[in-house]
Amino acid sequence: MPDIFATAEQLYEAVRFQDAELSAREDRVRSMIDELTGYCPEDVGSFGLLLNLPGSDLDLAIGVPAEDQDRVFKICHRQGMKFKVERQTSATSTRRVFEFTFANVPVDLGVLPKEDFDLLVSCLEKCRREMTRDERVEHVWRKWKLKQDGRQREYAELKLEPYARFCPSFVWKPIL
Repeated sequence: MPDIFATAEQLYEAVRFQDAELSAREDRVRSMIDELTGYCPEDVGSFGLLLNLPGSDLDLAIGVPAEDQDRVFKICHRQGMKFKVERQTSATSTRRVFEFTFANVPVDLGVLPKEDFDLLVSCLEKCRREMTRDERVEHVWRKWKLKQDGRQREYAELKLEPYARFCPSFVWKPIL
């Protein structure tokens, strides 16, 4: 019987091998968003946490004060970003998500209230520091297996576990 953890590590390393290319694209799209909006985006997705699967998209976010949100939303629309959804972020706030493709990579851009953004960035930084490599390997393996098995609900729930663990004050609902 094969060593499942060794197999999981092989998958994890194969995904990490692709990081340089995705990172270069991410740097370019982050610069573009910063130039367009005046806000420097952060990677708030699985790639930024080293929890992504092969063929990962990018999930970026910017924090925008309430008085500047309309300007930023108009910029997103003018640039051909499609409004995707408004999601509950906390008990009292929401974020808007726009989607577009950049250099053949799907990108979701979340526009959050500045306070929510700052909290999320600090929580995800804690995740990057505290989540062990073995935990990452296991998480990626479990995600991969669920995706391979077509178990969409369980996959969507598992994706959110690190977020709920490190940023429990936010509302995390599976996206199916």
